[in-house]
Amino acid sequence: MNRVVTLCDVPGSDIHAMAASLHRLLELAPPGSPAYEAHSETPITPAELEQLAAGVAAIADGHATSKPMCLGGTPMLRYDVGAFPFVLPTASGATLPPLGSVTETLDWLGGACPAGI
Repeated sequence: MNRVVTLCDVPGSDIHAMAASLHRLLELAPPGSPAYEAHSETPITPAELEQLAAGVAAIADGHATSKPMCLGGTPMLRYDVGAFPFVLPTASGATLPPLGSVTETLDWLGGACPAGI
């Protein structure tokens, strides 16, 4: 996860496993320890980590508020947990294809969604 976006809308994503991992990290980390977000050297403060664990658990449990959005022409849902956005599939379950390579950019994420997302 990171402050840019965490894509949980690709095959193999599991928001329930992410929630469990965050709670386990809180159990294992020495009190007051920072964590580090993916693809960044920016530390996640202990307070942010607790907020993330609670927020991701709420998403996984279906108790979080989302906003509709469009990625690659596919309707998706965006959840904001503090400064951390998470993108998940809508109820249809449609997911995005994985990137073709480690150097492929996210420019392909644009595109029109059907009316009424």
